[in-house]
Amino acid sequence: MHPSEELPEQETVLFRLEDDVSRARSATSREP
Repeated sequence: MHPSEELPEQETVLFRLEDDVSRARSATSREP
């Protein structure tokens, strides 16, 4: 990951959202 300073704010937000989604998917996939 590049420093947030190098990326536009919107892109950092998108990365954060994608990270949260990936975490949520992995967490839900572990559930029955």
